[in-house]
Amino acid sequence: INAEYGHAQIKKAILELDEKVLSIEALQSIKMFVPTSEEIEQLKEHLHEIANLGVPEKYFIEIMDIPRLEQRLEAFLVKSTFESKISVIQESIKIVASACKEVKESTKFKKLLEIVLAIGNYLNGGTARGQAWGFKLDTLQKIGDVKTADNKENLLHYISKFVEKNLPDIETLQEDFPNLEKACSENIPQIGTDLAGVNKGVTLVGKELEAPEADEVFKNALKPFYEKASETVKEAEEAVKQLEADFKALLQSFGEEVKPDSQEFFSGLNAFLQNFEKARKDNARAKANAEKARLAEEKKKEAASKPKAPAGLRPGVAGGPDRGVIDNVIEQMKTGNAFGGNRRIGGKPPGAPGAGPGAPGEGGADVAAEALQIFNKLKPVNK
Repeated sequence: INAEYGHAQIKKAILELDEKVLSIEALQSIKMFVPTSEEIEQLKEHLHEIANLGVPEKYFIEIMDIPRLEQRLEAFLVKSTFESKISVIQESIKIVASACKEVKESTKFKKLLEIVLAIGNYLNGGTARGQAWGFKLDTLQKIGDVKTADNKENLLHYISKFVEKNLPDIETLQEDFPNLEKACSENIPQIGTDLAGVNKGVTLVGKELEAPEADEVFKNALKPFYEKASETVKEAEEAVKQLEADFKALLQSFGEEVKPDSQEFFSGLNAFLQNFEKARKDNARAKANAEKARLAEEKKKEAASKPKAPAGLRPGVAGGPDRGVIDNVIEQMKTGNAFGGNRRIGGKPPGAPGAGPGAPGEGGADVAAEALQIFNKLKPVNK
């Protein structure tokens, strides 16, 4: 900021709380270079030789007479960053509150838990654990550890198949939790900590407004903000209290130990749902592959059952696609048309009696008769 504005311009912007000059980045930068009380006392001894001082010392001398400079900058920085900070907190509250509601109200999830409990009791039948009335939710993450003998599937694959066959509506379970994955990145205690930090800043603004050194410019710029921000923070604090109560009630409804860490709870639940979805997709892929293999086997059997064409004939329907051509040639031989036209094979020369265009020669008839004998010896194709 020193490169863009002169020392006097910076001082003027601080006194007038000019938002065009004092951006968040500028405020943070200026705050890093505020002279301490000891530095101010030392600089006062050199006011008579300002021309001989360096740029940092000249800058300090320019701004050091602003009353409560550090607090003034901090208060204005609170105002400048409040909206972005409180918006993040409000969004976090909304996400976790929505996730709590989704888990609490999902009938599909409760049905799935009943299935898991029933299967668990069956597998543990005859043991003390086989008559359980419930289980801890962290058990859900261990279901995938129960594998088949060939190690290709686990218990989740079986549960997914059972659900597909008997309760297909549960397959869309993840649709009940649009905010669950986002809630894995949130934590109620951290939300409370962040809100406390914002509240601390707003409280500082209130104290500065009451300070004797507070000028009219400062009051006019920050009093309306303080009143509105104080109300917003109060509402957020009430929302966090309600969120803590809702999360506690949710844990108790599942018989879980009450802990403030919502992130651990939602992360574990989300991991189970993702594994369940993966098992469902694995089953669908295996089913598709099995169907593909079945169709290929049927096609292979169908091809093997078809009659083969005799040697010398090309394969086709009733002797092959060329069978019709052969039949046509034979028919032409019978009529003598196969050797019609000007073609003569051992027949009468052109111009001889009985020899005319299009009339079969005697040699042609002999060849036709011989060809017919050859074709008649071919083994007929069974239809």
